[in-house]
Amino acid sequence: YNICRNEAKNSSNFFFLGWQASNSELLNSAYQYAQALILPSYFETFGLVALEAAEKNIMLCMSNTLPILEYNVFDPSLCFSPNSLDEIKTAVTKAMKMDKLDNSYNKLIVKTFSWKRI
Repeated sequence: YNICRNEAKNSSNFFFLGWQASNSELLNSAYQYAQALILPSYFETFGLVALEAAEKNIMLCMSNTLPILEYNVFDPSLCFSPNSLDEIKTAVTKAMKMDKLDNSYNKLIVKTFSWKRI
């Protein structure tokens, strides 16, 4: 995290929001305008932030170590080793060049992880 933050500190394209409540205006605004969510975590227990971003059709750049990937619904995601700054840069660069995802991603996430389904 700190390495990624240091790499991005001089860019106006990256924002590190820290923890935000789910009803935060800042978080909602970030999701509205985000091109990608970068999750360079080693251990994200389930990845609620990934679900929130995917539900908003935001491209996910995630560590290939996250347990949530076992659900096999994150095919459009760009995965990387959290130990490789080069892999992280490659994934983020690809994501920044892509269009926002279409609604099919959103529908799959909502269908698979909705409260009704649980």
